[in-house]
Amino acid sequence: MNTLLVPDPQPELPPQKRRYPIFAFVGIALGLFLAFFRAWVWSYGFVSAEVLGYAVGSAVVPALIAYLIAGRKSVRNFNRFALCFCGFSILFFLVSSKPPVSWNQHIGNLAKEAAGTKPVDDGGPQNMDELIRGAMRDALEIRKSFEQETARFTPELGHLYSIESFSHKDAMTRSLEAVRGVVAADQQYSQQIEDLPKRIEMRVQNSSLSDSDKRGFMEGIQKSYGSLKVLAVRRQAMEVEKQWSDATVGLYDFSLSNSGRITVDHGRLVVNNEKIRTEFNQRLKQSQTLRDNLLALNAELETAQNDALKQLGVTPKDIGLPEGNQTQK
Repeated sequence: MNTLLVPDPQPELPPQKRRYPIFAFVGIALGLFLAFFRAWVWSYGFVSAEVLGYAVGSAVVPALIAYLIAGRKSVRNFNRFALCFCGFSILFFLVSSKPPVSWNQHIGNLAKEAAGTKPVDDGGPQNMDELIRGAMRDALEIRKSFEQETARFTPELGHLYSIESFSHKDAMTRSLEAVRGVVAADQQYSQQIEDLPKRIEMRVQNSSLSDSDKRGFMEGIQKSYGSLKVLAVRRQAMEVEKQWSDATVGLYDFSLSNSGRITVDHGRLVVNNEKIRTEFNQRLKQSQTLRDNLLALNAELETAQNDALKQLGVTPKDIGLPEGNQTQK
């Protein structure tokens, strides 16, 4: 008779922990790094919500492909998933990443796009780029309007202090109008330049940037704008321009008041009164000295402007502006 034997219960073994090779974690880390590095290059080194979204999007696509290959329940293999994720991340980085350019080069390209001398490239962070393009369009429109306004005074300013400008009352009056007109236009232009950060802030507040990005953007604008050498030189030039215009207007007002004593004889300016002649010469010398000082500051301003443009790889012609100082004072 057979006897049924019941085996003794076997002790349960502790569950074995699944081990993953270190290279799997390294592969995933490398893929994530490439996604964020790609976003960093795309944004030219700036971090914002838009950039973080771009980085996540760059990681999602290779992750989805890797999941379809090795992440589904029926074929789940973590090591293969990590390898696929890393491989596709490298592939997408090499295929879709544009050659990196410096921030200055990018700003120069945006300046050309704002001027219409280069096609608009939407390959960068669109929210940020459109803000910068818009601010540059504002600045260029202000500058071009200033050039148009002052161009009509250029002929008279070119004859300032000449014998012809003192030859009769109409010539003196035209000289006065030219000086007053160009100074008024220059003052208005300077005020518009000083107010540019406010105009930029209005654009920023109406943009789709997050509140933190808006604050960061404006902090950068305020910091960089306040330290511009161009602004410092222009403010100094405006002070000298005020002195020059006061002296020159005073000279031509004085000449108009004494026009009966001022004549032109054989190509020479003659003042038939010693006291009036002495004061006339003093006023003329003071006006010419101040004009020379102003021209020197204008030359320094032009150099500072060109140096700033060179740092961006841009010339005045690239952004639709005339070469050199067109307004001779």
